[in-house]
Amino acid sequence: MPIPDPITASAVAWMENYQLHQYRRLGIEPAIFTGIDETILNRSIEEISSSFGVKPESLRNELNTTLKQGSASPGSRYDSPLFRGQLSEVAMGLERWLLKPLSASPLLGELPRASPNALVVFHRGSGRHIIFFQRGQQRFFARAMGALAHACSLRNPFGQYDVSKLRAVEDWSLPENIYDRSFPWMLEAVLEAATGDGVSARAIVDEVCTPNRGTHFRHYVLNVEEKKIAYVLEDCVHAFVLGHEYGHIVGPDSYKALGHFGSLPELSEREFDDFLMSMVDEGFADEVGVGLSMRRNSVEGHGPEESYLGITLFFDLIDFLKNCVDVLKYGKIAGEDVLDSLTHPPSSTRRKAAEAVIARTNGSPLDTERGAAIAASFRELISYFWILAKPLFEQWHSRGLSDELAPEYR
Repeated sequence: MPIPDPITASAVAWMENYQLHQYRRLGIEPAIFTGIDETILNRSIEEISSSFGVKPESLRNELNTTLKQGSASPGSRYDSPLFRGQLSEVAMGLERWLLKPLSASPLLGELPRASPNALVVFHRGSGRHIIFFQRGQQRFFARAMGALAHACSLRNPFGQYDVSKLRAVEDWSLPENIYDRSFPWMLEAVLEAATGDGVSARAIVDEVCTPNRGTHFRHYVLNVEEKKIAYVLEDCVHAFVLGHEYGHIVGPDSYKALGHFGSLPELSEREFDDFLMSMVDEGFADEVGVGLSMRRNSVEGHGPEESYLGITLFFDLIDFLKNCVDVLKYGKIAGEDVLDSLTHPPSSTRRKAAEAVIARTNGSPLDTERGAAIAASFRELISYFWILAKPLFEQWHSRGLSDELAPEYR
């Protein structure tokens, strides 16, 4: 990694201290990245190339380009340059669509929590923004997208199908494929995100989902077409999330006073004003995230259907995870009008607003119709997962297992 200028170096130093504090809060001592194990890299290249039908040399060149990008980008010694390079490539694709170029690109880093989210912070000393992905952001969506791709009978690109086929979720060989093959993967993704313990999540799923007959789900693997769907949708999700964080960076510094549209009795007047500003801030960030990610995705060769679906799946899967956590913690789902937090409106509200932005961004009403059709089908697919998951989390709640939740959910 090149030696950064003094101002950037101060931002990196603060970034590393922040990461160290977050790791140690969880009782983890972070490892300093010293290099990529060539044996592991070669094995990964072999596995990925055979799975996707890509020539190993071509894949190696692509990984080397990503590694070079990550190594050339200033960042933390606790992060892999491969992780930083992957996010940097997405970030560059987003930044090209900003109306006003940033004075400096944000630094990119990773935090240790298992929950799938991201955040942006501003380091006043250097004037640099830092975007952090929690560890669970990539892990949760990678596994969840694999489960959804395995349950979907359509193939990428979705643009090859007429709109009636995109709506025909009932033709996807359900529910047997979900229970036998896809649900265990989704359950494992949710349990690891909810508890932060991947080993225990795997053990629980192996116990719960062991079939009485037939093939164990771990003997199933995604085929090439399913992996392509999972990869594209995961890429679209990360582009939207990163674009959302850019929305916080380029957003207005202040807001005009808004009329109160309700009351939250537990908040002071000042806290309520801050809450209103946060609602506007999140809506603005979502709008920027939609616009940047759709334009970037188009350049990457992803169709409007995939962009639409990736954005809405972010909200739908976060809702699914939240429902599972709610049932484990409280024994029931919190109401639809309950805030996700004091800075975020309910995800269902945000999804509907995002879909309206997509409709305005799309050049063709047919693209919007097609995107809405495939998004509705995947939402119904997630509802099948919920039917299977709900009684399990109710049972775990009755056994008092809510103490197993990760700290951010307690």
